[in-house]
Amino acid sequence: MFTCRRSILVILLFSTSSIFIYFKDELYSYVYAEFFIPLLTSLDESYVQDITKTRKLLNIPRVIVSLSSFGPRLLLIDDTIHTVFRQSYKPDIVYLNIPKEIKRYNTTYEQIPHNINLLVKQYYPKIQILTGKDYGPSTKLLDYKIMEMEASQYLLHSILHIEKDPDSLIITIDDDCLYHPSTFAYLIGTVFNLPWNLIPAFLCETYNPRSKIWTWRSTRGKCYGILAAFGSVIYRRRDIDDTIFNYTDVPRSCYIHDDIYISGHLYRKHIRSYTIGRGTGLLDFGIPWSIKYNPKLTNLKLTHLTISKMKNTIELKNDCIRYFNYFR
Repeated sequence: MFTCRRSILVILLFSTSSIFIYFKDELYSYVYAEFFIPLLTSLDESYVQDITKTRKLLNIPRVIVSLSSFGPRLLLIDDTIHTVFRQSYKPDIVYLNIPKEIKRYNTTYEQIPHNINLLVKQYYPKIQILTGKDYGPSTKLLDYKIMEMEASQYLLHSILHIEKDPDSLIITIDDDCLYHPSTFAYLIGTVFNLPWNLIPAFLCETYNPRSKIWTWRSTRGKCYGILAAFGSVIYRRRDIDDTIFNYTDVPRSCYIHDDIYISGHLYRKHIRSYTIGRGTGLLDFGIPWSIKYNPKLTNLKLTHLTISKMKNTIELKNDCIRYFNYFR
């Protein structure tokens, strides 16, 4: 009965997605993301669960959300922040990290845009702005100054120094994505069920040094690759210690490719990625169901302010993953 029901749902999903692909440029629709994917995921007997629908009595620790942005990208971040606060499971705090100096672009930004001040007023005290040193995209986890809404003092800290409770959970997202309302709920529900050596994400990227081919892995299960942070990832605070600040002997390329560097830190602790996926087997393809790209960023052609558009980005990426032995 269960197999038959699941088969019917998979056929319906395939039909819906096929029609939508025909009419749209991206693998995302309201019906597809809001109904079919969560339904199939909830029927799958695995580690994957929605924390808001579990029957278990759980003591959920502090949940922290962190993202970084800068310059003109900040002007278009409102919708991303709104999707964070529309989650079915609300975080305890959101840190928006804004480095004043962007080393990879040799650019300095002194003023925080007015729309950011409005966002802080709207969601205060659940949101805090952190400004300080640029660690590339890793800034969402590493070093900052913290700016309180009602204070003029700047305190040298990092999110890892601010949030010290080893039981807390840190969710990272990207500033150019909009997130499905159940994204955080599935990350939290899944991390509770996984063993200590697995970290849930919605997408994993692998590299084969022989064929020199990068591959996106969205099929549900353990993945020997990189946690793709843009789809959203959750970390146990206890898994990230101060050695992550030690860039000694680390290639410069790892400063730029945060997904590889953070995944490498966990890899050294024998912690691997677990892909939540869609639970649809062969139909697990395309962008993660947890997100869609922010059309405002795409339409205004700010995509040049991304790592993928940097010179020699593939060579730098290969150099960093080689440092971590290709996660083998």
